[in-house]
Parts: sequence; structure tokens; C-alpha cells
Amino acid sequence: MSFIYAALTFVWVQHHELWADEVNVYLILKNLSFGQALMHISAEGHPFLFYMLCLPFVKMGFSMFSVQMICHAACSAAVFILFRFSPFPFVLNLLFSLSAGMFYFFPVICRSYSILPLLLLLLAALYPKIKENNADCKYVLLYAFLIACAANTHIVMYGFAVSLALLFFCDTYKKSKLFGETPKKILSAYFVLLLGLIPPIFTVFIGLSKNSVYRRSIPEISYIYGVCKKIIVNFYDFISPDLSLREPLTGIFAIFASSAVILIIIMFFFYLKKKSAKMLYAALFSVFFQIGIYIASYSYILPYRILLIPLILFFFSWISFYEKKEDSVYQKYLGFILAALFIISIPGGLYAISRDYKENFSSAKEMAEYIKSSIPDTPNTYIFATVPANALGIAYYLDKQPIYDYEKRRIYCYTPSPDFFLKTSFNHGDKVYLILYKEEEHLLNQFKVMYKTKHSILAFETFYLVSLI
Repeated sequence: MSFIYAALTFVWVQHHELWADEVNVYLILKNLSFGQALMHISAEGHPFLFYMLCLPFVKMGFSMFSVQMICHAACSAAVFILFRFSPFPFVLNLLFSLSAGMFYFFPVICRSYSILPLLLLLLAALYPKIKENNADCKYVLLYAFLIACAANTHIVMYGFAVSLALLFFCDTYKKSKLFGETPKKILSAYFVLLLGLIPPIFTVFIGLSKNSVYRRSIPEISYIYGVCKKIIVNFYDFISPDLSLREPLTGIFAIFASSAVILIIIMFFFYLKKKSAKMLYAALFSVFFQIGIYIASYSYILPYRILLIPLILFFFSWISFYEKKEDSVYQKYLGFILAALFIISIPGGLYAISRDYKENFSSAKEMAEYIKSSIPDTPNTYIFATVPANALGIAYYLDKQPIYDYEKRRIYCYTPSPDFFLKTSFNHGDKVYLILYKEEEHLLNQFKVMYKTKHSILAFETFYLVSLI
């Protein structure tokens, strides 16, 4: 089954056009020194783990395909572990594999989230090993190491890592009291956890000091309500034209689907409490920490972040198998509830696959190909982008041919920029071009339009190339 999953999702990867957020990792590692990269990543508020996994391949000169393969391989390995070690029936494992997150967003959109299914399913598979009274040292240390890795993937997973570390501490502390001492392997595991949980805090503080996107005043209730609506929509939406920025829908279908998602999640927490109260508290903290991060920091919600929530629920349902084993009836209920949540998400994943297969996910590659074939790469040719962050995909596909920001600095990786205002002069004979994106269509009548890309799924990565001089 894992081979079929890997083969199918590899086809989706092959037909996917890379966009700015994906290539940003590659461009940072390729164009900055190690020290510069660390500071830049910290300024964005991101932990380092995913960058460290990609670093050797980038520095050896491999293309972004190597990063895509890291993500794809991680998801394929997760599915192998699922079918090899999961306590759930085959049908639930299959539904999990076909859910929107596992079948499309995690293996195809190569971000740090892509390695989380592997980390969480490894943790779930190891859980019974560390529950043993005299657990093997290698399992205990590996479990602690994987929690530390989860903490260092993305800040939205920090609450999950902390809750799991607390569960681990409670379990091992009880055992140490039972045996009258704290074994060295447990102390070593605590040390690994401590080392793993500290770095993300530093990256957040650096991000807070460097990046205004992380500094919000206390939001209004209406804003919080809007964020929560967007979160729910990402569980079931297969209608929104933009696969990355799903907006709350209206109408009877939206009301029905949203109500179903809310009811399913409430029922899940109810039966998880019946199975294990401590699992309930850990799951609630993990989920609400993630939602709190969105409310505090992000003005938009991405599906591959939100679809971590079903993954977290699946994880806690799995490890609850080893709590109060006599309460098997509640385990069946949890399985049914999870199955319903995965079924709701499947149409959205299939819709995303179909569109990505047929359309441009991003038109960055198309624009880069036009520039290569039509705009000479000469010293007196300048190509500017009004929004450098949106043009990162074009910069990646162009490789050596430069794109500049408003101050005539070459665009290497994501940097926040003010409104575009060209602060430079040109010589006679210079050729100057400007890359606009879809939301700037109102400016087109001021310039000579050289090329317009096809409409892309990411609306903000549909591009226009215009001539200034």
C-alpha cells in the first residue's frame, strides 16, 4: 500500500509548479552563508530543522527537486509506518492516507510541515515501547529526540511538543518513583528534550523583534471569529479557486459542512476524555496552541497548517490505545469519528490534485521560461519585481539571470519590502522591465505589456511582464 501511495503522490509532485514559499528555503541556503542563513531564518521566526535537512543537498548543488524528494519520502515513510504499526483497522489507515493533507498538501507542497506526519507516526509507533517498565534506553532517547524534532519544525507544533514532553515526564517520573531512583537514560532523555525545546523560543523572540507580522494588538472578537471560520473551511473546502488562501464560504453547504466538522471534533474530544483524560488535555493544548498562534500572528490561514490538526488528533487517538485497554468501545468510537473527519477532507484533496495537475499552481515557471527565451541576459538589462516575495519562484527558475527589488538589489530570498518605488537611474540603451502580479492589473495601462502568464491557482502568482524603457 505504501508503494502505491508513493507512486501516485510522486506523479502529483512531478506536475506541481513551485511557488515562493517553497523555493524560499532553497534560495536562503544557496545564496547565504551558514551564519547569514541562521539569522535570516530566525528573523522569519522559523525553527531550523527543515533547513538543516535540506542544507547538504543544496550545498552539493542539487536542485529544488531534492527538497521535494525529502518531503515526498517523509510522507511515503509515514504511510509505511502507518500500515506496518498502526493499531487501527485497514479502512481507517486507508482513509487517513487519502485525506487531503496526506494525499496532496504534505507530500506535494514541500514545506517543513511535510516531515511532520513521519515524526508523529514514529512517535506513535514508539509510544508502547517507552511505556514498558524497563524500556530500552535507545527507544527512550529516540522518543525524546523525535519530540525535540517536532518542536523544531514550525512554531505551530511547539504546543504539541510541550504537551508530549509533559506526558513523557509524568510517565517516566512515576516509574522513577516506583523504582526508587531516576535512571540515567531518563535523565539523558530530559536533557535531549530541554535542548530541543529551547531553540524555537529564541527564534520566536528574534522574529518578534525583526518582523512586524508577529506583533499584533489584542484582536477583536470579529477577527478571532473570522480566523476560526477559515480554520474550519480548510477541513472540507473543495470549491475555493485559490488552494492556498481558502476563504469562508456561504450558503447551505457551508453551514452544513462547518457544523459537521465542529460536531465531529467535539465528539472526538468527548470520547478521548472517556478513554484518557490526560490525552484529552494534551490534545486540547496542542490544538488550541496552534489556533492561538494563528489568531496572534497570521492574517491568512493555509490548509497544510490546518490539516495538521487531524494529524494531531490521529496521533492522540493512536497512543490512547495503550491507556485503559479495557475501554475498547471508546476506541471504536474514536475510530469512527476520525474516519468521518478524513472522509470530509478527501474531496478537497482530490480537487486540489486535479487542479494542480491541469493548471499552473504558480505561474513563476512560465514567466521564467518567457524571460529566458525573450529577454537577453545582458549587463544593460534590468528586471524588477514590485513584490519581491511573490517573485521568488521566478528568481529560482531563472537561476543566474537576476531579478531586482526597488533598490536595485538582487532578489535572493524573502525580505519584507515597502511599496515599490524605483530609486535608481538608468543609462541610454538600458532595457528595463517590471514584473507585476494579478492584484496590480490596474497599473497595466501605464506600461507596454510584454507578456501575461496563464491564470495560476495561487492568484498572487499570476504575473505580467511590462517594459519601462
